[in-house]
Amino acid sequence: MLGWWYYFPVAIGVKTPLAFLLLLAGGVALIWKNRRRLAYLLPLAFSLGVLLPAMTGHVNIGVRHVLPVYVGFSIVAAIALAELIESAAVRKWTGALAGVLVLWLVSTGILHHPDYIPYFNELIQHPEEALLDSDYDWGQDTKRLAARLRELGATSVNYGIPLAYDEPYLEAFPGLPRITGIDPTRPAEGWTAVQPTLHRTVQYGMEYRYPGFRPWFEFIQPVERVGTLTLYYVPPGTLKKLPK
Repeated sequence: MLGWWYYFPVAIGVKTPLAFLLLLAGGVALIWKNRRRLAYLLPLAFSLGVLLPAMTGHVNIGVRHVLPVYVGFSIVAAIALAELIESAAVRKWTGALAGVLVLWLVSTGILHHPDYIPYFNELIQHPEEALLDSDYDWGQDTKRLAARLRELGATSVNYGIPLAYDEPYLEAFPGLPRITGIDPTRPAEGWTAVQPTLHRTVQYGMEYRYPGFRPWFEFIQPVERVGTLTLYYVPPGTLKKLPK
């Protein structure tokens, strides 16, 4: 794998709720203020002990590889929250701020249920242009896709790469209709479900051998989104009418 040293800091920055990041920043400031007391330093030292070694590696396929950092970060954020609550007796606005941040954090989880894997905070408007793979599209919407295709009465779907080993398994569970792998150079009739990771990283097998290449489905209007997947439809018989 080829990675960048700043991958994990960036991934944490865009996939962590902003309310938590604000509390974390406040906690770090308090820790620096009390840096002579070992008890304040330990939670942050724990998280940095996970994060800094990871930044020297070449893994850039998932913030999950450094998830333990949130153990220490949560304690650091709690230090800031406790300080806001305790100082409310003197400065009432700090108590209101603590309440706002907690409500913001709780509502973030509620509003994004059940899409926790593809969650990005408000800094990112187009997640598929920021991070992919297990940070966004990790096959979690396959079951949702199967249910939607059944509703649409689809008997087949263009999905995944040609000659993929997992087609029979996906047809058995979660029950996708007959699967045909997507050929990015050859338009296909019927339903096509595009996975952002396969599209943007390896171009469904093209692997960027042709700079500037755009697969055929980019030239038609998508029907809808099914989680992280984009659903396209080409009516049967359409391709036969096209000039050769």
